[in-house]
Order: sequence, then structure tokens, then C-alpha cells
Amino acid sequence: MMTRNALLTALLMASLATLVACGGTTPKVDGGTGGGGGSSGQCLDDTDCPDPQLFFCNTTTSMCEPSCRTKDDCGAARRGQYALDFCAGALGCQCDEGKCVG
Repeated sequence: MMTRNALLTALLMASLATLVACGGTTPKVDGGTGGGGGSSGQCLDDTDCPDPQLFFCNTTTSMCEPSCRTKDDCGAARRGQYALDFCAGALGCQCDEGKCVG
């Protein structure tokens, strides 16, 4: 019984050390799927995103994601510094159910 408790304690301590060591990183946002164009795409609501007109907060993943109402909302001219790399091709993107898709 003592060995089991010692093992569980060691496992708990190792898990805690891993969480502390890895917890300081912030995911980079690339403006692609799951990203919003700022230094941090994490959010709780739309106002946490770089521009609530161009992004929405996906509350399932807590990440800012590109949004649109029209095809023009996906273009670089409208998005400026938040231009979507995957929409830069010759075919561009369409706005499909609120998301820019190639």
C-alpha cells in the first residue's frame, strides 16, 4: 500500500511539473483555421478577438477564428493586417456559413 501511494504521489508531482513547465506558452495565431491574427488567439467572447467584425470566438476551442458575412469580408482589402493566407490564391475565398473557405 505504501508503494502505491508513493507511486501516485510521484506521478502527480511529475504531472504538475509538466503543467507548470508547459503552461507559459501562448499559441501563435496565423489567421488560418483556428486563428485570429493577434499574438494570442485565445478568447472567451468575440470582444477578445483582434477585430470582432472580422473574427468570432469559437467557445468550444476558446480560439478566435476568421468570420465573414460576404465574400468581400474574406479578401485582403477588407482584412488588412488580418489577411488570410489561404485566401490569397487566384481563386480567393467564399463566405460559407460565416466562415471564409477556399
